[in-house]
Amino acid sequence: RGEGATGKVKLNFQHSMAAVYFKIAGAHGGTTINSFGFYNIYNNGTFIVNSGIVNSGKWIPNGSPANFAISDVGQKIPDDIQIGHTYGPYLVMPQEHSIAQLFIDFTWREQDGPVAKILNSEWERGKKYTYSLVLGDSAEDIMVNVSVETWGNPIGGNHEIDVK
Repeated sequence: RGEGATGKVKLNFQHSMAAVYFKIAGAHGGTTINSFGFYNIYNNGTFIVNSGIVNSGKWIPNGSPANFAISDVGQKIPDDIQIGHTYGPYLVMPQEHSIAQLFIDFTWREQDGPVAKILNSEWERGKKYTYSLVLGDSAEDIMVNVSVETWGNPIGGNHEIDVK
């Protein structure tokens, strides 16, 4: 311990993943949500850290893209869930989306089967992505809006922890 040393070490924690949510922003009464998720995303990779540089690091995908699905949901509007219901968070590896698609499989009258929408974006680490879905009468009537926010510290501020 040098002169003036406090014995404290500052640590800076960073989120290495991204978080995604699915929000049912609109749908007809009687619509049943069967499943949802993503086609063609990477779920394996290596995180490379640049020592000594704050907010550094990068994911390098490994393998081939795969599908990520939340299956057997089986929730009906308004019996089981209400408009505005949000599923998640689901942690995903940050990545660019060249062929990735968001999908939702729901049942309403004649509509049955998954509907996919191309993402054309990327997930950055430390960010939260909420996909708001409006489910219409047909596949052409499905609207997707994404909101992005920083995945902040839920407790906030600096915290001192005594380690003995």
